[in-house]
This record gives sequence, C-alpha cells and structure tokens, in this order.
Amino acid sequence: MTHVSAQEKNKIHLKLIQPGIEYQFSIKNNLLASFDLGFGLINMSYNSEDKFETYISTFSNVIVKNVYNSSKVLSRNNSLLFHSGNYLGMRWLGYNKNVDNGTEGEHFNYAVGPVWGIQRYHKTFYYQFELGLGYHSRAEIKGVAPLARFCVGINIKKW
Repeated sequence: MTHVSAQEKNKIHLKLIQPGIEYQFSIKNNLLASFDLGFGLINMSYNSEDKFETYISTFSNVIVKNVYNSSKVLSRNNSLLFHSGNYLGMRWLGYNKNVDNGTEGEHFNYAVGPVWGIQRYHKTFYYQFELGLGYHSRAEIKGVAPLARFCVGINIKKW
C-alpha cells in the first residue's frame, strides 16, 4: 500500500474557531510551515485593577513544525494524507491593538517561542491544539508567558 504524506501537500484552510485563513506547505519530509491571518482571542489575563481582561485582535502566525510521529502512523497502516500528527515547532505571533478596549496607544505586538502541538486532518475539516512558552512584547507584558491556541476549520484546497 502506498502512503501519501500530508507533508507532501499544500493546504488552505478556512478557520472557524479563531476565524481566519491558513496556508500550510511542506518544506521537506516531516517539516511543515504555515502562515495564517485571522481575528480572535489573543490573551486572557487577570489583574487587580480590571479583574479579568481579554485581548481580542487581528493576528498573523508563522509556524515551522517538525512532525515527529509520522512513522508511528505509517506503521499502523494509516495514511498521512489526512493525519499530520504531533509536532514540535517554533511560532511567531504578531497582533495589533486590543479591539475590546479601544486603546489608541498600542502598536504592533509580537510573541515568539517553541510549541508542541497536535493537528489532525479529515476529508473536509481539521483541528489543531498547540501549547508553548514564548517571549511576549506588548505594552502590558514584556517577558515570558504561555502560548496556546485551538483551531477548527474546513479544508478548502489541497494540492
């Protein structure tokens, strides 16, 4: 049985949770890269002044992923076509001002750091969960803080 690696495919996704669009492509064998643009929840925090704060903004992500369990999937006679597996990677997140509180003083913000994630592809949809720790640079936070994301979307095109 011939297996087609998901890493040999280019994919475009329409993200429904954390709305946006994502393009994912192969660099080589188990190494993927993705770029996405969207709108959604960037950060939640607790402070003594406002109690609970949400940070909602437009954002872009660039992620390089090394899928480390592809041989395990193939050994179970499963195709990687719709199963990308678990990965370790590096994520760069860029985002704008918080639309939730309308502050004018904020400019472009970013976060960068290593991540661990799971992504699964099915014929029409996919989901992804990612956790990491990264350096954040914005007016309220400068330093190390968690990176997390959960996405569900529709596969629009693959080639």
